[in-house]
Amino acid sequence: MALISVAVPGPWWTPLVYEHDCELPEGTRVKVPLGSSFRVGLVVKAAPPSGVKNLKKIASVIDVTPVLPAELWRTLLWFGSTWFAGAGLAAKTLLPSRFLSDEPLVPAPADTGRMDGFSADYLYEPRDACRYDKYVSLLTSSGAGTLVLFPEAAQAAVFWKRLPEELREKALLWPASNPAKQWQCWRTALAGGCSFIVGSQAASFAPLARLSRVIVDDECSGAWRTQKYPIFHCRSLLAARAGFAGAEMLVCVDLHASSDMVEWAGRGPLTV
Repeated sequence: MALISVAVPGPWWTPLVYEHDCELPEGTRVKVPLGSSFRVGLVVKAAPPSGVKNLKKIASVIDVTPVLPAELWRTLLWFGSTWFAGAGLAAKTLLPSRFLSDEPLVPAPADTGRMDGFSADYLYEPRDACRYDKYVSLLTSSGAGTLVLFPEAAQAAVFWKRLPEELREKALLWPASNPAKQWQCWRTALAGGCSFIVGSQAASFAPLARLSRVIVDDECSGAWRTQKYPIFHCRSLLAARAGFAGAEMLVCVDLHASSDMVEWAGRGPLTV
């Protein structure tokens, strides 16, 4: 009998321990008893306490293999440990609510990124049209595995209309506020059904196969910072995600931004 550490969303940041017939891969979704009900959690690597007795057993294993791309899973763990929120609350914060259900999912294609391949650059351009032309050029030359992210959904929609038809056929425009449509797009991206994604910060943690580039537009906008716990700036998490994927990151700074943000942006390469 194996002891399995499971991260379950809740007011605790440490994993819970259950028994199972065998070891399970990290990142696997499992249904576990909690109180008088059942919850879905994620298997994590953590040394279970010694000498514990009368542990409850895992009710069911939902995934044969972990479904999240490796870089997204590492981002989730990094966020949970850095913010002392735990992997369970990190999953609840960054992923769709239906991910934490027993709905079957197809695992993402294998990742090929390397953290030492990470690079960052900055684009200082106050004119939207010029920035958007730069993004289109990048997508035309190599758009596979690219997230093009804007602080507001309206900006993402404007850029989407500028894309040539042949590019739109390979991409997804991420819904801003419709959970059902977001979940449909999330599953499409997980299965490798698109080359790149355009959206607001709601698309920041879409499971895009083989992530190779992250574009953050208008980085100085206050919309990138969350308004409820856990409080974070999407740019920081996206930098971490790009690092884990070995991806390029392009941070676009409006020259009319406040001086402190421009000073931050000019410090050199991002670190995670």
